[in-house]
Amino acid sequence: MKAYEPFPHQSDIGLTIYGDTLERLFENAGFAVFDSLCNLRQVRQIRKVEVIAHGDDREELLVNFMNELLYLQGVKGWLFRRFEVRDLSATTVKANAWGEPYDPKRHELFHEIKGATYHNLHVRQENGTWKVDMVFDV
Repeated sequence: MKAYEPFPHQSDIGLTIYGDTLERLFENAGFAVFDSLCNLRQVRQIRKVEVIAHGDDREELLVNFMNELLYLQGVKGWLFRRFEVRDLSATTVKANAWGEPYDPKRHELFHEIKGATYHNLHVRQENGTWKVDMVFDV
């Protein structure tokens, strides 16, 4: 199963993200946003960072998780390549992300991603596969 595929969006980045479990959907969402942000072949998995997000429902939880990852990238300078959800409840996600700090001499950034949006956001299960269409503000 592919992790994600882009879809056309007028001014932002649209990604359809898949997972065989809800946890895998969250992991693939992290991968998809960083794969869209930078050349992941240049990112080494040398450090692990714990990421925790909260939300009132699946959609808010996923948006908050993505925005926490983008905060770590934009403010703290992290680039991540691999994600593992350790615990997922109806209101909390706890995950590990592996990567390294951004180095302009080694890392190619495609563009800035400001944040995940709620635009037409609906986490759903179709034929045994979890799926979400997410739009990211650039």
